[in-house]
Amino acid sequence: DEQFCLLQCAVVEAEGIILDAVAKLDDPIHVRCISTPDYLINRAEITLGSIDKMQQSHMVYLGNRNDASGLLRAVTQFSHLAPTPSLTARRRRTRLPSTTLTV
Repeated sequence: DEQFCLLQCAVVEAEGIILDAVAKLDDPIHVRCISTPDYLINRAEITLGSIDKMQQSHMVYLGNRNDASGLLRAVTQFSHLAPTPSLTARRRRTRLPSTTLTV
């Protein structure tokens, strides 16, 4: 099924994006960056919204496996947003719960 193959590729790419961002946690350039608690809260809220969107898109996809476009967009958006709160929290020495991407 072509849609499922596209989805699998998107998830693999999303995982790579997240792992690349997490690998930068100890990069001296990023360690010195500081952001405000308000920024962390804002990015965390946006990331949580993208998780909701991904779950909703997954339900739509399960109802019509011939169109994975919404889920592909949601996975891509999540992969770019998910590392931000972790990176920001690390900069502030705050721990956030880990997130697992399973589609």
